[in-house]
Amino acid sequence: MYPHFKTYTLCPRCAAGNETVSHVVLECSIALDVWGMNMFGALWWSRNKLIHENIRQTSRDVTWVHAYTQEIDSLISVEQKPTHRPCVKWNRPGESYVRVNFDAVFLQQNHQSFVGIIIPDHNGLVLGSCSMKNDYILDSFIAEARAAIQALQFAADMGFTNVEIEGDSRTVISKISSRNLDRSSIDAVEKRR
Repeated sequence: MYPHFKTYTLCPRCAAGNETVSHVVLECSIALDVWGMNMFGALWWSRNKLIHENIRQTSRDVTWVHAYTQEIDSLISVEQKPTHRPCVKWNRPGESYVRVNFDAVFLQQNHQSFVGIIIPDHNGLVLGSCSMKNDYILDSFIAEARAAIQALQFAADMGFTNVEIEGDSRTVISKISSRNLDRSSIDAVEKRR
């Protein structure tokens, strides 16, 4: 017998019967509270939490674990069907224009965003690209707004004056292009530059 293993004769959850598989699964009061579904795995998990971590689970905890594992199992068993997406072709900008493509990813836990910018000419030749990190970003909308402004600044720094901007946030591009007064958070981002 290993010294770190505990041996129990009574059920550690209810102390009303000997700890047998039959008792843990069918007779324990915790099992009776939640037995409407196939709960063996969740019950065994609950038992192990008590035995090995001294954490007592309620019937609600066990039910939640069971529901969670059922959801995971259903996701795993779903047959992956290929999705048919329409072919999206790159539209060339006008001959005297460059297209400024940008995208941002927002990390909420760190309040950071990372930006990627690429500038191809009308033939698709890459004229410039860069990536940037931004700190103190509050949400994904501000991350996209900041990325759009940085993309335009990058194009201006490279000397491009005839640009078409392209990103995945139509709202941000519309607000930047608008001449109207804007009281959204993007207006504050624009004023900072």
